[in-house]
Amino acid sequence: METGANAGIIITSSDFTPSAQEFARQYKILLFLWSPVDLPKWDHLPAIGNVYIEARPRGRPEGSTIVDYVVEDRSDHVLGKFNTQREAVDWAKKNGHTPLVARVRHMNDKKKPDHWRAV
Repeated sequence: METGANAGIIITSSDFTPSAQEFARQYKILLFLWSPVDLPKWDHLPAIGNVYIEARPRGRPEGSTIVDYVVEDRSDHVLGKFNTQREAVDWAKKNGHTPLVARVRHMNDKKKPDHWRAV
């Protein structure tokens, strides 16, 4: 049986028709019948990983006003903007992330783990 990018998997809670079974055989798709009672119940998303809480604007001079806080992933994609650092941290935790804040505000290189601390 073929596996990998050219193979597919279909999971359902209802029976497969004979035509669906034939289609699956022809295109090497795995069919699984799974009872809904067996499916996991998620109260929240599983942990997704570290996110970084950063003050904006980026590169602002020391002592200047913080406009907002953003939650970013490791690739600098902004996942959300918030008025306070607390709101950003709470949102990250609620969505299954591990929020990290800079130990020193102007030292926030994501490639250097000792620049960050978990909150």
